[in-house]
Amino acid sequence: MHIYSVDKSQCITVIDDWDTRYIINGKFYDVPENNYIKLDVGDVDPLEDGIYICWSKQNYEWQLISDGAQIVDINLDTNRFLFGTELPKERGIPSDKEFRGDHCAIFDYYQMKLFPNSEAIVEFVD
Repeated sequence: MHIYSVDKSQCITVIDDWDTRYIINGKFYDVPENNYIKLDVGDVDPLEDGIYICWSKQNYEWQLISDGAQIVDINLDTNRFLFGTELPKERGIPSDKEFRGDHCAIFDYYQMKLFPNSEAIVEFVD
């Protein structure tokens, strides 16, 4: 799957292989030798599985969260990209509020679409 920013200037590739998920900066069809994050998503609740992303925020090209995932390997420039496995909390409760603003999107795996009525673009690849 490719997720593009609203202006299509940036693309993130997401490749799911059973309980493993790769988040890759750029447009790819296979996992490259570098520039990716490898995650274990085997314990993520399928009803809560999602990718939360904002582009061009706080001096990062993108910030992305895969809530509940476990990091297996990071081969990505952490000075340019910010990645996390836990949503920020408001009063102790996980909140996706900051990912509902401009230049942000949430991909919901259960519904297989972007929210909230995002102008970002998702492209499914076989």
